[in-house]
Amino acid sequence: MFFIKKYKMYFFIFNSYREVDSNFLREKIIKHALKNYFGIDCEFSIIKSLYGQPRILLSNNKTIYLSISHSENHTAYAIAKKPIGIDIQRLKKLEFKSIEKLFCFTELSIWKKMEQEFEINKKYFYSVLSIKEAILKGEGFGFIGDPKKINTSECINFNKKGISKINGNIIIFNKSWKIYQNINDDVVYTVAIQI
Repeated sequence: MFFIKKYKMYFFIFNSYREVDSNFLREKIIKHALKNYFGIDCEFSIIKSLYGQPRILLSNNKTIYLSISHSENHTAYAIAKKPIGIDIQRLKKLEFKSIEKLFCFTELSIWKKMEQEFEINKKYFYSVLSIKEAILKGEGFGFIGDPKKINTSECINFNKKGISKINGNIIIFNKSWKIYQNINDDVVYTVAIQI
């Protein structure tokens, strides 16, 4: 569990199977976060935005933003009073067919420069993908929005050893989002909160 007080956001990542991620567990996690991190102790319901993104509707008709992501046996939740998106990606075999549909010109150029370094290349792909998906979820669109319009090249730095801006660094992206990303050998997760 993580609560970043400056941005009033809470996120929680755990290993689970879909059966464990039930409505009952989801409601317990949300109730815990609302009460302990936001000081809100009231009834709520989960509603969906026009494009299917979940939101928390409180009994006083106020809305709290909610984002949920699944990747194989990992589940991630993010809750905030501002638009927020979370994405978790299991690092697995790459699907090269989809890269031109996802990456902008600058990202494709960076990708091509590191084509020989497969592990770095894989981390770059999932790092970019995760940032894009978190922002699009935060915007309320998911992948209905165009991921090519988001240029991540300014917020991801690479060197010969791999990604150098990770491990919980919060950085400005597009002057309206703060990005928190962590990447290891198996999983990358990204939280994007609108500021």
